Amino acid sequence: MRGQEAGRRVDLILEQIETLPTLSAIAVRLLSITSDDEADVREVVRLVASDPALTTKLLRLCRSARGGIGRAITTVDRAVVMLGLDAVRSAILSIQVYETLSSASRDETDDKARVFDRPGFWRHSIAVAVACKLITEAHHEQARTRRSRCELPKGDEAYVAGLLHDLGKIALDVIMPKSFDRVVTLAEQYQVCMAEVERRVIGVDHHTAGKRLGEYWRLPHTLQDVMWMHGQPFDALPDLPHRNLVALVTTADLLVRRQHIGFSGNRMRGEDLDATCRECGLDPELVRGIVSKLHETSAEHASSIGLDDAPSQELFLASIGRANEALGRLNVLLEERSSLSMQQGKVIGAISDFNAAAAPGRSVIGTLGEVVRSATNLLGDGLYLMLYQSRRSDTWQVYQFSGDGRMLRNHDAVPPTGCKHLADLSDEGQVSMRTAAVLPWLTDYLGDAVDMRDVQLIPLCCAWGVAAVLVHDFGSGVQTYPQALLGAITTTWASAIAGAAQHAGAKSLGEQLVEANRVLAETQHKLTDARAMARLGEMAKGAAHEMNNPLTIISGRSQILVSRLAPGEGQEAAQAIVEQAHRLSDLITSLHLFADPPTPARHETDLRALITELAKDARRQFPDVKIVHDVPDDVGKVWIDPTQVSEVLAELIQNAGEAQPRSFVRVAVQADPLDGRLVIVVEDDGVGMDARCLEHAFDPFFSVKPAGRQAGLGLARAQRLIEGQGGTIELSSESGEGSTARIAIPHWRKDQSPHSAQDAA
Repeated sequence: MRGQEAGRRVDLILEQIETLPTLSAIAVRLLSITSDDEADVREVVRLVASDPALTTKLLRLCRSARGGIGRAITTVDRAVVMLGLDAVRSAILSIQVYETLSSASRDETDDKARVFDRPGFWRHSIAVAVACKLITEAHHEQARTRRSRCELPKGDEAYVAGLLHDLGKIALDVIMPKSFDRVVTLAEQYQVCMAEVERRVIGVDHHTAGKRLGEYWRLPHTLQDVMWMHGQPFDALPDLPHRNLVALVTTADLLVRRQHIGFSGNRMRGEDLDATCRECGLDPELVRGIVSKLHETSAEHASSIGLDDAPSQELFLASIGRANEALGRLNVLLEERSSLSMQQGKVIGAISDFNAAAAPGRSVIGTLGEVVRSATNLLGDGLYLMLYQSRRSDTWQVYQFSGDGRMLRNHDAVPPTGCKHLADLSDEGQVSMRTAAVLPWLTDYLGDAVDMRDVQLIPLCCAWGVAAVLVHDFGSGVQTYPQALLGAITTTWASAIAGAAQHAGAKSLGEQLVEANRVLAETQHKLTDARAMARLGEMAKGAAHEMNNPLTIISGRSQILVSRLAPGEGQEAAQAIVEQAHRLSDLITSLHLFADPPTPARHETDLRALITELAKDARRQFPDVKIVHDVPDDVGKVWIDPTQVSEVLAELIQNAGEAQPRSFVRVAVQADPLDGRLVIVVEDDGVGMDARCLEHAFDPFFSVKPAGRQAGLGLARAQRLIEGQGGTIELSSESGEGSTARIAIPHWRKDQSPHSAQDAA
């Protein structure tokens, strides 16, 4: 859309050119008549004689051109014969163009305030026309004695081309006077080509505007192309029949600008007159040789068209004055650019040093300190505060740093009224009016030693917004930098702060994500186990129900057989059936209890007494194993289901005793210092478990003991009983190093248990 709008703007500007005054009918007819080599001189005479004012100016031109002889010329026909048809056409066209565009003048009341010097422009254009004619005549004279690869038109045709080459500037000045004055000012300030500034400010340059004016006036295509393409390098010009004429105008324009005749507005640097001459086949010595005639002849032609009556000597002195003015402006510009270059070097060095010091992964506070250190090196010493606000916080953090980046103090502060976010202090990188509300608020942090009139706030902005605000008290003595240059370093600081904040946020988010993944994995594992246990429980309940009836019959009949059979007649086999039936009945009971564990019945329990009794039973079962227990006094009585906990501990102590401990089996009790849960640990230094055994330890029917020794439901049932009380049971083991079982039960104190009232009832 921006491209379409810009194109439409250019079209509107070019359309306005057609509102300019047109050339007079006499000038148009004269161009038509004289375009033919066999033009009728009598018709030219009649055409000029029809306009008394034009006749007067032609005779005046004739007298100035021929000195004393010209004073005898009193008629148009004699003037045409004396000057020649081409000279008459050039003179009349010059007069008509000047008068036509002068009639489209600006408001005279604004002339003193205008930047574009129209009289100076016309002097420049006439000087270029004169230079084109003088170079052409000298070139033709030289060509009589030696060959040249450059073919130039007649002198009067070159004169017209030089006169009209920059008419696009007048057109833009008439159409858009304020914008064109801005163009002239910028070209003067930065010493650059006007066309480049015109395209940036207006959208179209004077070359295009001149071509459109030539089309509107129906000038010959040769003149249109000169107005359009002059100023381009010779090699860049298209292969046109009048290519050398365009190059001639370019050379003459450069020569006149070097002599500072008139005002062109162009401040192009680095142009080489000799190189320009050689490109188009002109002799540089020949071109420089016309300078002696240029000032005097230009003054005569300016006077002939009614521009002014200044003698050539005054014109020469004015040219010297303009040259001195241009030299003075150039010196000022060089000083400004030298100062700017030094500032740019300091800022670039500060950016380089900051990037080298602000290592990736640095914390936000560390990055803020590095920003202050960089600011101190660049801007000077002073009091530095940094205002920072994290995205998840409604408060501001106020940090004070020393010049070397060390944090001196920090505060969490409620933002001032009307400034909830740091971004409220900035309006597209500039300090906003809300700053007035912040300055009184800052007095609590700046102290009495700081003059609030010297305090400045610099928002550090980047693509992510306002990353922080730098507060300093430099006052008028601070090293000043242009806003664009200061913006380069502040954007670098802001990007580093925002990057540190993003890194910190990503790090925190990563840690949260890891923790969430861990919890999710554990939850999924527990959910899978719960589903498997539920299915197994349903199967176990069904199996127990279906097997109990036939098992009861088997057990009863086998007992009858034992009572009826005599020893040696099968009584031993019948007894074996009885024993295995009882064993199977116990297994079915365990399956039933595993599938549908009983609801815990919590009571106040003396845990020390319970563990002491279990230890006695274990010593009788494992007389060669040292069994120790440790129950601290601060545990006291606990609110648990003693039967279920006793069954679980008995299973764990038995497993520890069967693990062939080298020195001990230890039962220890403590309250977890982190979450207050009751922790019971059973550990041994036996053979331990390998990874496979540890992974499947709580799986039903899993056992590493020989088949037939145990059903493998002990740990699975223990886990179900502990989970029924809201607790957990975990195993850790290393092969050859022993094993540790850890039980954790929450809400084990009566006054803390949510089940205490229900259990007591």
